[in-house]
Formats: sequence, C-alpha cells, structure tokens
Amino acid sequence: MWGVRSRPSGRETGHPHEPRRLGDTSLGGFTLQVQDLTKCYTADRPVLRGVSLTLDSEGITIVIGPSGAGKSTLLRCINRLVEPTSGRILFKGTDLVALHGQTLRECRRRIGMVFQEFNLVERLSVIENLLSGRLGYVSPWRAWLRKFPEGDIARAFELLDQLGLSEFAAKRADALSGGQRQRVGIGRALMQEPELLLADEPTSSLDPKTSVEIMETMASLARQRHIPVIVNMHDVNLAKRFADRVVGMTDGRVVFDGKADDLATEELSAIYGGEEWMR
Repeated sequence: MWGVRSRPSGRETGHPHEPRRLGDTSLGGFTLQVQDLTKCYTADRPVLRGVSLTLDSEGITIVIGPSGAGKSTLLRCINRLVEPTSGRILFKGTDLVALHGQTLRECRRRIGMVFQEFNLVERLSVIENLLSGRLGYVSPWRAWLRKFPEGDIARAFELLDQLGLSEFAAKRADALSGGQRQRVGIGRALMQEPELLLADEPTSSLDPKTSVEIMETMASLARQRHIPVIVNMHDVNLAKRFADRVVGMTDGRVVFDGKADDLATEELSAIYGGEEWMR
C-alpha cells in the first residue's frame, strides 16, 4: 500500500515535473491526424482499411459501428497499444508510428485512456489508483517507492471532489460499484494531464442510468480542460446525445463522419447493414 490517506497539508509548491509538449502545435488547431491507417492481425485480412481522420483541439468524437468494424483497433493503434501495419498517426505534429523507446513513452503519457473493464489495481485505494496516472512523470526510484510530489497528491484529491468520490479516497478499488470504478478510471487518465483522451467502450458494462452519468462526467471534465475526446461505443442513442461529431465505421472503413443530427436512418443503415435491427 502507498499509505496516501489524507490531503497534503501546507502550501502547494507547484508541479516539479512540468510535462514536455510534443511536436508542432501549429497544424491548424488539429490535435490528431490519422492518415491512411491500416491494421492486419493476419496477412491479407485487414481490420482497418486506409482510415483517415482529423481531430480538432476540442470536442467529443464518438465512433460507432457493428462488432468487428475496427473501432477498438483504431483507438489502440492511436496510443500504440496495437502496432499499425501501415499509415501515419500525427499527434501534435509527431508521427506516433515512427516512435520507439523513451520517446514513445513520453508521447503516450500525453494520451489518456479509459478502458471498458476499468483496468484498476483492485487492491490499491482509490486515491492510489488516481496517482498511478502520474507514474510517467516521476523518476524510476520514486515510482518504485510510490512517492509523489505534494502537488500531485493535492490535484488527485481535488479531482476526487469533482468526480464525487471524496468519501471513497481510502477505500480499495474492488469495494466500489462499476460506475464508481469507471469514475476512478477517468480520474486516473486525467491525472496524466493528457492532450488527448481515448475511451474504449467505457459504458458497455454499465446500466443505462450509470452510462449517462459516466458520459456526463467524462464530457464535462474534458471540456473544462479543453481536451479532445474519442469514444467508441455501441449505443447509438448515447452517441447522439453526447457527440459533437459521430464517426461511423463498418468493415474497417469510415462510412460516415458528421454531426449527430445528420445521423438518420439511411446513414445508420449504411453503418450497420440494413434496417431490420432498427424496427
């Protein structure tokens, strides 16, 4: 256990590990440019087929499509959890596909990730799970000893307040409900101070009411921080409710890219194949 149980006392001294900004940020306000991205897990069977997207510096983009369309693979290629077969992924002007080693690690810490199954360290407390979002910014010996600057601890408690989880700070993660655990996952990602937030089916294991609450929380906190977000999900109604932009995928290709209000029956039929499922 890390032993973080209470808010730090005394004046906050500021952040001793100011994150390094990457690449050229003068690309017309774009945070991300995906260019002709292809991914094959087995030869001649592409999961992504020349996907190209440009992401602005703010807003909620939601990717929808049937199972096997390539939605999760797209997100995992963006943060290099999955290696692209070909194409470019420009993040703040830096091609992620070309990065390796320390340079890749430095870049990936600027991309927050919220997972479908939460991916928390269950035996650790809520506050400790949030602080794990800072591991990329402390020295190896501090990471091993789990020692964080007072400023990081203060920010973690402030974020817990915003997530409505202050009373659970010292509780183990495995004692929380699904919705509470996903809030912790959002908090951990935001503790990275990301310039891009990815969310891979963050509501698929939650009930409808909790799903709306999670999307409201993530969208609100990201907009406050001016962080662009890419979410993939199956719930079309939820996508329409929260998306500034909807991207529809099928068979590894983008077949719709526009506003949620423009997502009519014809477009949904092209994405999901036929209209029978809408009856």
